[in-house]
This record gives sequence, C-alpha cells and structure tokens, in this order.
Amino acid sequence: MSDLTGIAKMLNVPADCQGAIVDSGASTHFRPDRLKFKNFVDISPQEVYTMNGSVLSATRCGDMTIDLPLGTKRTMVTLKDALYTPTMVFTLISMNQITSAGLAVLFEGKMCKILSKGPKCEVIAEIPQVQGLYTTESQCTLHAHAARMKITVGQAHRALGHISQTAVGITTWLSTSYNNVKPV
Repeated sequence: MSDLTGIAKMLNVPADCQGAIVDSGASTHFRPDRLKFKNFVDISPQEVYTMNGSVLSATRCGDMTIDLPLGTKRTMVTLKDALYTPTMVFTLISMNQITSAGLAVLFEGKMCKILSKGPKCEVIAEIPQVQGLYTTESQCTLHAHAARMKITVGQAHRALGHISQTAVGITTWLSTSYNNVKPV
C-alpha cells in the first residue's frame, strides 16, 4: 500500500482529517470517523478482512456524508450503508457501491471521475491519484509547531530520551519535511 497510511499514523493525523481513498476492491464503504455519519445504527458484529489478512470488526453502520473534490469546487454526497470501522486509518469509498447506485466511474490519466446517473452522466467528482491511490483531501486544517531554535543532533539525542542518532536524523527530517502538513 501507499506510504500515506504510515505517514498519517506517524503524524497522529486524526481520522476526520485523513480524507478518503477510492477502493475498487472494497465490498462496501468504510469510515473510521463516526462524526460524519448522518444516521448510525447498531448491527451484529461483522468481520472485515483486510488485504494484509488482518480482521477488523464493524459494529455499526449508517449513511455518511463526504465532501468530494470537483476542480476548485466540492460536491457533498451521501454514501449509503457504510460500515463504522474505528481502527481503519482512512475512509474507503467502494467503487462497487458507487456503480451499484447507478453512478459511473471513469479512471483517466491520474484522475478518478465519478459521473452522475444517465442520460447526461455529468462529472460530480474528480479524485486525483496520490502515491498510486485515488485519494481525497480532507477539509480539516492541521497545524505544525515550528522550531524556536536550532539544536545539534547531540542535543536532540539527549532531549528525545537518548534515542539513536539515526532516529534523531529521521525525526529531524520529518519535522522539516512535514512542517507545513496538509491532510492526506
């Protein structure tokens, strides 16, 4: 999978700020953030099998709203019968469910386009490819803390509890590389 998951976990990006991934292999929509559900009902626990063989549990479902990109605009849509999976990192938009609802999906270049029902078939969302995945960007704004002064690797080593100097270098790289973090 993409590095987006690792980056999101490493930076402790909240679930409501992680956007969504278009998934052609997902049997249904999945959402880790309960706040985006319009309605929410308890269900018998359902096992959700992931690509790496792990099993998650879904105990609730409902309709969720999601804000999809369309050029410089956004389109608010409701995805029906999404499963609440709090341990997932990203929301998954099931292409199977999108097409079952009568919409069309077109992958063209590095863009996934979702089209309305016929006969017009107008584009209602354009989701760009990021690191090999078609992913939306959340509207949540993250703030990073800027360093107040420069310190040496040795000082960072001591300040971070004597972690290895290699890890200090990685930590330093991450803090400079993701200083202006935007949600993924």
